[in-house]
Amino acid sequence: MLRKLLLSHRRGGLMTYPQRILNGYLEAIEFTDCGPDDDERQNAAWSDDLFATAQAHVIEFLRMASDHLLNGITPEQIGHDLWLTRNGHGAGFWDRGLGAQGDSLTAICEALGEVWSYVGDDDQLHLTGEVTP
Repeated sequence: MLRKLLLSHRRGGLMTYPQRILNGYLEAIEFTDCGPDDDERQNAAWSDDLFATAQAHVIEFLRMASDHLLNGITPEQIGHDLWLTRNGHGAGFWDRGLGAQGDSLTAICEALGEVWSYVGDDDQLHLTGEVTP
């Protein structure tokens, strides 16, 4: 069950480029952290703070990455690789055969640092270093 909350934020029926990156980021969180091996996170509702923080992560990444570095990569893949790379999941920008482009994007992710999901006292999924909406 993918949590594509951004569908409600469509403009004219189309999601914006950053929204598509954010959806890829959220899908990667679900893929890596909310699988059948983790009942607590798999069944937790996602907090509003998680979405605000994820959006802030995407905006910061886009601020750091020049447009030419993102050429040839779909927005959803950018979001997915952003989560995987920054958290050392063994896949991401660096292993897509992008050469110097992948190396530069990996360096940006490393500068952003790792972030983890956890279930808070409110029984909702959160991210470390959250930004309150």
